[in-house]
Amino acid sequence: MIFDLKALVEDNLRGAKSILASKNIHAEVDWSGNDNSRIMGDIPQIGRALRNLITNAIKYSPQGGIIRIQGHCGSKTVTLEVTDQGSGIIEEDLPYIFDRFYRGSSKGTQRGSGLDPSIVASIIERHNSHMGVRSRVGTGTTFLFELPRSISGRVHAEAYVRSRCVNSKPFKGLAQTLQGSAFEPVRWTTRPCPL
Repeated sequence: MIFDLKALVEDNLRGAKSILASKNIHAEVDWSGNDNSRIMGDIPQIGRALRNLITNAIKYSPQGGIIRIQGHCGSKTVTLEVTDQGSGIIEEDLPYIFDRFYRGSSKGTQRGSGLDPSIVASIIERHNSHMGVRSRVGTGTTFLFELPRSISGRVHAEAYVRSRCVNSKPFKGLAQTLQGSAFEPVRWTTRPCPL
């Protein structure tokens, strides 16, 4: 189904209003690129992924902090980043952050990863894309993904398997968006291909 990702982000922020208020956290939303943020996808599932990312950003940001949601509307894709001001995720945990039920090591200041990021990664992968994360201890964490404007009708079968293969590459546009970033390199959700 075709829907407006900007509107879905705003709906999810309205839904998180009481949680934001309870920690006195401000949400900043910034969009770049063209004005069209319409994409094709499963609205309830993308909504669930956004709720998960926004809830985690609020959970790990300090009282009175800021969460940032940045989107970029390109001609073929829409990119979204959700950033918190939390304590960050230690380098040793980043390779496992998208593994189901992984809770992180006991070292470092931010144990675990809140609501399971593997749920979000699975949703994004079913839309023929990849989930990424970059983090720096003491600075915060950014979760990001890029959704194609259109997907084939077989996204729930063939594209899901294809997107989980080790030899699949993140979309080129997302890699370009990250060039010159102040954060560490992005960790992607690629998985081994089934035999």
